Amino acid sequence: MKTSVIMGVTHMSLGVFIKGLNCVYNKQYMELFCEVFGGLVILWGLFGWMDALVIAKWFNPIDIQDPDSKAINEKSPTVINIMITMIFKFGSPDGAMLGMQGYIPNQPDQTDQFGIATIMLYLVVLFIPIMLLVKPCVFKCNHKAEVHEEAQPSYMNQ
Repeated sequence: MKTSVIMGVTHMSLGVFIKGLNCVYNKQYMELFCEVFGGLVILWGLFGWMDALVIAKWFNPIDIQDPDSKAINEKSPTVINIMITMIFKFGSPDGAMLGMQGYIPNQPDQTDQFGIATIMLYLVVLFIPIMLLVKPCVFKCNHKAEVHEEAQPSYMNQ
């Protein structure tokens, strides 16, 4: 299941990269910034971070046969809990999660992990309106300018 999510994010990223190459080839730089860069920030900021947590968890194995590791494993948060906390608490962990073992290897607490999550969440929140609003607003302004030029009498254009 986790591997399929990683492959899905990789596949979607490849599609966004190809769209970016098309935008560069067709010289559509506004679309490149708004849709491609915005899409990548949102995709990687949410699902790429989840993939990074999954991969870090794979490289930070816990031996469930060891009694000490079993206690740590029971207290460690799952990836889904980290993602829910990232979104609903806007990147700041609750008190119970700070004492838990993080998924970043060789790190006793998760302060850096939640700092990275907060920065990525700010970027995602910043790029959502950029992705949705900039291109329509520019097209509307351009359309108003064209209508205004067409409404001018022909003797004014000479």
